[in-house]
Amino acid sequence: MSGRSLQLRLLVAGLAAMLAALAAAALALTILFERHVERRAVAEAGGHLRSLIAGAAIGADGAFALAAPPADPLFGQAYSGLYWQVQSDAGVLARSRSLWDSELPLPADEMIDGAVHVHTIAGPRKAEVLAVERGLFLTGADGTRGFRLVVALDRKEITEAAEAK
Repeated sequence: MSGRSLQLRLLVAGLAAMLAALAAAALALTILFERHVERRAVAEAGGHLRSLIAGAAIGADGAFALAAPPADPLFGQAYSGLYWQVQSDAGVLARSRSLWDSELPLPADEMIDGAVHVHTIAGPRKAEVLAVERGLFLTGADGTRGFRLVVALDRKEITEAAEAK
């Protein structure tokens, strides 16, 4: 009878170990998938940011100019969840129509030309947004000036994409 008792205990311990391993694997895969979705969102925002930078210039009047805003139609739709903004020390110089009457409150950051920073900040209508920003220096007739360019995505959409199964 003690042989059966030992077999039963080993079987229960084996099953418990398998369940614990399955739970740990499920948790690890969930975390990896969420990180992958976040990296894809940062990459998407980075692509929009590069197109924004490509169109940036200082006009003949010495003011910031944008040859063409990023092409995604969501930038033109109010509160769409996809936003862009350009600012300098003087304040916000340009922004997407999707921000409507809002501005993205960028954190105090030392922007080095070429360095990309990723933040979670407050967006329009108190939504959390994933902001990808980069500092840019442009030279015009009155010298070199620094700008901060940012593209932001609503975190709700990123969370929904990560939870979609």
